[in-house]
Amino acid sequence: MSALNRVYKKERGVICTKLGDDFVIVPPAFGGKMGRLFYLRGRVSIMIWEALNGKDDLQRIADKIACSFDKSSVQIEKDVVSFIKDLCKKGLVEQCVVRSFKKHV
Repeated sequence: MSALNRVYKKERGVICTKLGDDFVIVPPAFGGKMGRLFYLRGRVSIMIWEALNGKDDLQRIADKIACSFDKSSVQIEKDVVSFIKDLCKKGLVEQCVVRSFKKHV
């Protein structure tokens, strides 16, 4: 499965708030300790974060963003995949299990 066909959602318990033009992300507390703060800067990273709804795959998110910018869709796709990998490593997003249901006739 291509990375662009995967669907992600924000990790449960993650708090996000806008601070000026940036977003501040607070991961869930573990063992009673507050996690490290993460800052999202730049329109593309904020657009990706806001689009993580657990329904749209990364290709759809990249296509929406590419329509908003004068950049090649290939570059936007690479940016989206790279950003998601970073968010996964930090425990801020998780991949969703997408099940396809086939009709029995």
